[in-house]
Amino acid sequence: MSDSVPATCLKCVNWPEVYDYCPEVSVRLAHDGERLYACWHVREHDLEQVCEDSCCELFVKQPDGPLYTNLEFNCLGVSTASRRRERKVDVTRFTPEEFARISRYSSLSETLPIHSATSLPHSYTLCISLPWDLVGADSRCLPDNLWLNVYKCGD
Repeated sequence: MSDSVPATCLKCVNWPEVYDYCPEVSVRLAHDGERLYACWHVREHDLEQVCEDSCCELFVKQPDGPLYTNLEFNCLGVSTASRRRERKVDVTRFTPEEFARISRYSSLSETLPIHSATSLPHSYTLCISLPWDLVGADSRCLPDNLWLNVYKCGD
């Protein structure tokens, strides 16, 4: 994604009394007539419970639609994705064919840097693109607005 697309820094820690860690994250969002694009740049330290959750997330909902799309990616671009009415209500996981239509790029996919000191920050870039229909939109008649939430979990 072009550097001409402005980056937004993600600095909100939703539960600071439980999770005081805030990785350095910026995200760029863009779209064209065919696809939605998201590109995260992440710089973080080793985590105590990385197995619980350390992913980049994108939630997309049309303002008048009943469902939202939940996309989650680890640093290599491995994903889980679903459509849902609420967090645990009417959840439909993407099919293998739908997952195959998500393009992914990770700066770590070819060579994983190995650091000897655990206190060093680790950096990576993760970019995705997906066709509009995977988030419930028709590319021939895109909505004027979408509700988006972008996260980088690090709890």
